[in-house]
Formats: sequence, structure tokens, C-alpha cells
Amino acid sequence: MGWLSAFSALARLFNSLTGIYRDSRLRRAGAREARLAALEAGQARAKRLAEITTHLDTLDNDELDLRLRQYQRATGRLRMGPANHRGRG
Repeated sequence: MGWLSAFSALARLFNSLTGIYRDSRLRRAGAREARLAALEAGQARAKRLAEITTHLDTLDNDELDLRLRQYQRATGRLRMGPANHRGRG
């Protein structure tokens, strides 16, 4: 084996190792970005839930019942029957 072919083989090996290292760094960076995005999404959901809970706390039972019925009517979940009628008395 001549020195040129040995050098060529070493250059190919080095290029392969460099590519593997670069790919692993990119995978690690991608995983880090995915974790950060998931954390931010979780924080946004928690913030929105807190806003909704705060808003619901300001409503009285009659208003909550009215909104629930409106939602059920809009989604087609309202069934006419004794379960959906408010008790009187």
C-alpha cells in the first residue's frame, strides 16, 4: 500500500468520524430544543388554565349553569330530560 492510498484511507476515516460527531451534536441540539419547546408549551398551558380558573371563580352558579347549557346545546350534547332541568323549590 502506497503512502497516497494510506493517506486517502485516513482522510476518509477522519471525514466519517467528523460526520458522525456533527450528526450527534445536531441530534443533541435537536433534543434540547424539543425539551425546551415542550417546557414552554407546558408553561403556556398552565398559564391559560390559571386564567380560565380565575375567570370561572368570578362567575356565580347560575351563570356557570347557563354557560354549560349553551356549550351543550352548541355541541349537540344537550339531551332533553330530567337530568338537564334545574330543580325548582
